[in-house]
Amino acid sequence: MSKFSSYYVDFDSTAYPQSLKLIKNPPKGLYIKGDIDSGIMNRKILGVVGSRKISEYSKSALVHLFTNLLVNEITTVSGFMYGVDTEAHKESLNRSIPTIAVLPCGIELIHPTSNYFLYQRILEQGGLIMSEYEGTTAPKKWTYPNRNRIIAGLCDALLVVQAGENSGSLITAHYANEFGKQVLTIPVSIFAGSSVGNLQILHKFARAVYLSRQINTLLGLENTKDAENDLISQLTNEEKLLYISLKDNPANTDVLSSQLNFSSSEISALLTILTIKGLIYEESGFYHARQS
Repeated sequence: MSKFSSYYVDFDSTAYPQSLKLIKNPPKGLYIKGDIDSGIMNRKILGVVGSRKISEYSKSALVHLFTNLLVNEITTVSGFMYGVDTEAHKESLNRSIPTIAVLPCGIELIHPTSNYFLYQRILEQGGLIMSEYEGTTAPKKWTYPNRNRIIAGLCDALLVVQAGENSGSLITAHYANEFGKQVLTIPVSIFAGSSVGNLQILHKFARAVYLSRQINTLLGLENTKDAENDLISQLTNEEKLLYISLKDNPANTDVLSSQLNFSSSEISALLTILTIKGLIYEESGFYHARQS
């Protein structure tokens, strides 16, 4: 068992995370291992969630997005399960980013047991283990969504790496959106059933990211205008023409096709690319350029 002792932080304690106090139905208290007063909670917090069966594409995308994160200004939080959670914790530690594991079980229960050494490593590298359940309380079906609301409440932005249609990660995403947090997703194939949940939230409220710099910017750690200019400079002439048109006036596909003299299929392809790059969004059939 871990050499770190657990302790209880009551809702009224100054050590209780302020971000959790603002959510609906916050935990009355938290059992914690690690030093919550170390400054780990004063950084920007990126939540990372996804499937327990992570694909090679999702694993590569996660590594890619972590490559240039501002490691001295970010903390990550995830749910300590197989798949995306485990990879998020490991990738954080590999890059010296402190990470918080929120458990669906008692603070003293290492679940899954295959993450025994990860549990130790999180603590030894300055992270936290956190739960609203004491001792060795076993996980139940309902403790997972309870854990998800804590992850959503703690983070400033939530990255959904891979989510199927009925994934628990979608619960976390909806909580985060309800709490007013940025919800992000990696670009995924429209034919990937294991990521159909990503497409659902992208359509409703999420934003696609494919560069570390986008995450840094959305967390308020880099200049938004510089990041936007960097993205625009990489656009093709056709993409740039469409983007500039939407900066002036929102429009639907028919209007854009007529104005720019592109076929409907060409416009649709370009709109998809600009949406994935996070430069535009669709609302009620009209496409808008995002304002920095």
